[in-house]
Amino acid sequence: MTDQDDGRPPQTGGTGEATYFHARADWHERRASVATDASTVTLHRRFARLYRARAADPLVYEYP
Repeated sequence: MTDQDDGRPPQTGGTGEATYFHARADWHERRASVATDASTVTLHRRFARLYRARAADPLVYEYP
């Protein structure tokens, strides 16, 4: 863990966070749909899956 990680706000698991995580997942899906190379598509789809999982169960990917 770095000093930068220490400054992250605590995650509360509230409904506002789920909305944020779904919005981020949608953004990554859109970026994947316009990407021109396979590695960028893969990267954005992976982030989209992570954000959707976080929205569904915030405790799975909770900050330490």
